[in-house]
Amino acid sequence: MSSIRTRLLVPMLGALIAVPLLAACSTDQINQVASNVASQAGSASVDVNPTGVPNGFPAEIPLIAGPVSNGVSAGVAQGQGWTVKVTPADPATALASIVDQLKAAGFTTSFTGAANGYGVATFENGTYNVIVTTTSSSATYVVTKL
Repeated sequence: MSSIRTRLLVPMLGALIAVPLLAACSTDQINQVASNVASQAGSASVDVNPTGVPNGFPAEIPLIAGPVSNGVSAGVAQGQGWTVKVTPADPATALASIVDQLKAAGFTTSFTGAANGYGVATFENGTYNVIVTTTSSSATYVVTKL
């Protein structure tokens, strides 16, 4: 990966991972973090939706049923990415359900693991990479376009 692409994608991915961690923060605080990350990334565009799926989230990526507590999209000329945090109805079975949904949607998985109430799985379909993490109360999707 070129150094320019790395310099642009690293802040974008940082935003995608950091902003959902701020779920307990106010909308103004989340927007401020997103704006700061966007300014550091130069011409990046960042969209924060504190109560829903972010703009442009790919329709071919199924989300587990449950309320969305926040969503972020970030993009630069070299790439686009999204995060979505969902509160599943049954967190105990969320990872298995998500794996089944994404496989049914044509994604292949390269890793799935769970321990002590936490889970992680990685997927791709030739267009998108998806990393899903689960906890005892939520499921977070991190999606990047290939």
